[in-house]
Amino acid sequence: MSISNLANPYNKKRGRSRTRNVNKAMESLNQNAKEIFCKIIDAMNGKQNLKLHAKNCFPLIIEQIGYNIDTEFGKGCLYSFCQYFVQNGDLMQDPEMCFLVVDNRTDKSAAIDDVYVFPYMYQLARLCFYECSIDMCDKIVEVKTAMQIKHKLLAQVWLDELKSLGFLKLL
Repeated sequence: MSISNLANPYNKKRGRSRTRNVNKAMESLNQNAKEIFCKIIDAMNGKQNLKLHAKNCFPLIIEQIGYNIDTEFGKGCLYSFCQYFVQNGDLMQDPEMCFLVVDNRTDKSAAIDDVYVFPYMYQLARLCFYECSIDMCDKIVEVKTAMQIKHKLLAQVWLDELKSLGFLKLL
């Protein structure tokens, strides 16, 4: 082992393999949910946010909240999908889900298989409930695998529900 490897504890083989494999613990949405998600994101047309109103529902607010996150799949962006209501003058998330999205589609390829959507945060403010399954800061630091899988399953159900409530008809 060289002196430079001794000076940097992160150069040890064990540390590199844990960092490299952390992305493999993440699960992307299924095909149907990715199609719904991409229709909504594509409707943003490069804007920072989008607000959709469906009949008899709280509005759905979509915001890009981050970008340039390093993953093994490419550079990712962060999106928040949220429905709010007002309680005692405060906006309450009911619910909010955040997603790490790596979109590798090109002009030549619009294949949904080139998009990876990883749900990583779920919040219900009225119940004081908050979960975050992927810790990141310019790159993924830690994945709580069991929680991230639950977020994926919940997101798939919620996106299907948003479609059935008519939110996609507004695009």
